[in-house]
Amino acid sequence: LPRWLAPLPRAVEDFGLRAVWLVVLTNLVGTAFGFWYYGFHPVPLSDPLITGQFAMEPAILWPLIPDSPVATLFIGLALGAWALDRSNEYLNALAFFGCWKLGFWTPFVLIVFSENFLATTPLPMYLFLLFSHLAMVVQAFVLHRISEFPVKAVGVALLWYGLNDLVDYFV
Repeated sequence: LPRWLAPLPRAVEDFGLRAVWLVVLTNLVGTAFGFWYYGFHPVPLSDPLITGQFAMEPAILWPLIPDSPVATLFIGLALGAWALDRSNEYLNALAFFGCWKLGFWTPFVLIVFSENFLATTPLPMYLFLLFSHLAMVVQAFVLHRISEFPVKAVGVALLWYGLNDLVDYFV
């Protein structure tokens, strides 16, 4: 894209790509936290292993439940693959669409329904969720710089996130 149309300043993109292993590690830690948040509790050992939303749904739906953690897993893997010179456009498309969609959608919901969330969520967790999801959008646009997004890869991403929304809102 021409610089005047690029979604991020080049300095932000450059930093994200220079610090790629830190970004990958941050996403993998965020993914682990997200799975814990949705109810996979390997620690503390006093908790049951499966709680929360995972415990309420059949195991076949588990890959579709933690949508943001799966998106951060995709972007961590996509950036890691790029850093190892093994870029995969299908992974890039899944990462881009997931981080873009959920990075905008979650803050929108958190803000519009802030009264409800702040009544049940401590302020530090609320702010963490808000800003970490906005950071997902920034990462998506860093990935945008190094990806080509062929039509088949975009189709796979649209199918995955379409299925995810179908399950989220209707199943």
